[in-house]
Amino acid sequence: MEKLSKKHYDLVVINARFYIHSLYAANFAKKNNIKCITIEHGSTHLSVDNKILDFADFYIDRFFCITLR
Repeated sequence: MEKLSKKHYDLVVINARFYIHSLYAANFAKKNNIKCITIEHGSTHLSVDNKILDFADFYIDRFFCITLR
């Protein structure tokens, strides 16, 4: 992150929200007052046909959505 902070960026583009590096990118943009957009590639929540895992995935997905706002 230190090397990234030494350069000037106009925009941070996050290509999907389901990865830990997406959170790092959002945090980097916020700390450095850089505009940030997230491009979504899905239209629904992931399902693995298991109620427990689907429930957990729903809340993990919500966590990412709230964090990336």
